[in-house]
Amino acid sequence: MEEYKTIEPSGISGYLSGLSDEQVNEVLALYHQNKIKISDIIQQYNLEEIYIGDFKNHLPSSVCKDYVCPDCLVYSWEKPIGRGEQSIPFCPKCQTYMYSEYDAETIHTERALKEAQIKKLDLQPVIYRGNTLPFQIITEERFSNLDFESKVFIGAIAANCSSASLGSVPSWQIKKMKFYPLPALQNEIMHRLNLINNGIDQVNIEIDKGLVKALQNPANQFESTVQERLDLWKKIAFAEVSEIFEKQMHECGFYGYQDENTDQILYPLLEDYSVEQIYNVIWRSVKKAATEYAKTDNRAYAASTVLNYCLKHIAYKEKNEEIIRNYNRHPYCRQSILSQYYFDAVLKIGDNGFDKRPSQDYLLSPLM
Repeated sequence: MEEYKTIEPSGISGYLSGLSDEQVNEVLALYHQNKIKISDIIQQYNLEEIYIGDFKNHLPSSVCKDYVCPDCLVYSWEKPIGRGEQSIPFCPKCQTYMYSEYDAETIHTERALKEAQIKKLDLQPVIYRGNTLPFQIITEERFSNLDFESKVFIGAIAANCSSASLGSVPSWQIKKMKFYPLPALQNEIMHRLNLINNGIDQVNIEIDKGLVKALQNPANQFESTVQERLDLWKKIAFAEVSEIFEKQMHECGFYGYQDENTDQILYPLLEDYSVEQIYNVIWRSVKKAATEYAKTDNRAYAASTVLNYCLKHIAYKEKNEEIIRNYNRHPYCRQSILSQYYFDAVLKIGDNGFDKRPSQDYLLSPLM
């Protein structure tokens, strides 16, 4: 009987390096139970430096004995991608994904295609654990089958990475650039498009040269529906709201207080207010909470008052029929590349993506 090797996951995130193996397993168990808030896990294990939305990206992989790589003869790994969810199993040595319908011939063929592509482009392969650097080829046909957000993301890469028109863009370069307001969203779409192998940013993205030129000045808004355009506007807007909330809280020493309840309160505000108006509300509310902390010396209590102050400030303005003034972008929350590309090149509304509330009426207005 053939023996298969188990490679234990290593390279744990620096944020978890202070925990014992037993504590790391406890954190994983609590995370996947989906009954305990992430903020409570962070507080219990003193992981305040980790942003809630990025929490899963710091969790280690686990061994999956349901799949064995037919080439390397090792058990596969799984990476947490959500609460109670794991990634597609992959080989820890060659990084090949073990799809449910895979067989040995499929794996051999996939690797042969990668090697042939590298040879065709006359590129020097980057060695990682005995395997050449894999490629993700974005042809016009593949691009046309992507969802709207993925098209905008690929378009932003084509328009902002100079190497896109020269051949290929390494995914580590993309990870270093701020495409999304929040790292968690950027990681999520890169995983979705298979631009990251087990958290290792070693994938070359090659976009068809004719497609690169078209994406630098896109037309027809990628033939999207109004609802798709509105959904992405709201997603970007809420990410910007979450980013400024986190930044303002951290500036006052309020760490680890953003959770699911925060999202449930802040997201609905986009129905009536623009991002820059919500910036104003958050800034004033955090400032009041900081004053409360100075009086009581109770950091947890002061931080818990921020969302209340947000709602009270809005209620006061509505009652007195006063307009909430706009608040400029925070100098440490610069506009993301995806946001710039989406509002400037795709929707062609520029700063209105920031100073107008996301609405279908605006997208359908003659100005569009």
